[in-house]
Amino acid sequence: GAGGLFGSPQVAMVSGRDDHGDLQRPAIGLQRSPTDPTVAATVHDGDFVKVTRRDGPWAYVVLGGGGVEGWIDDHYLRGEAVRVGPSPRRVRFIAAEPGAGGALVRVRYSDDGSEEWVSASSLKEVGAR
Repeated sequence: GAGGLFGSPQVAMVSGRDDHGDLQRPAIGLQRSPTDPTVAATVHDGDFVKVTRRDGPWAYVVLGGGGVEGWIDDHYLRGEAVRVGPSPRRVRFIAAEPGAGGALVRVRYSDDGSEEWVSASSLKEVGAR
């Protein structure tokens, strides 16, 4: 379907949503390898992961401070989102750090190129319902 990553951003948002923005998979298993479907860990819709390496359509990702890592098909990864608020703005992800109250994400705004750290909870997948 639509989505996936274009280029190879280091940070991505996990998406369990279909092409209509409806949540289909709240949790997605991370595989031991692209060819071994054994689930090594689980990530959830809206989680931010660091992409450390790639193998074709597969990305090796690490969640937060580590411990949760494995291979995921990049169909489930997004490189941009909408910063919600009074005037929603499209952003791309630059970096992510685990925080006490939830992850912080460094974003670059599509409209003026400015950057800032924002709460992961303020970011919503483009088209999510």
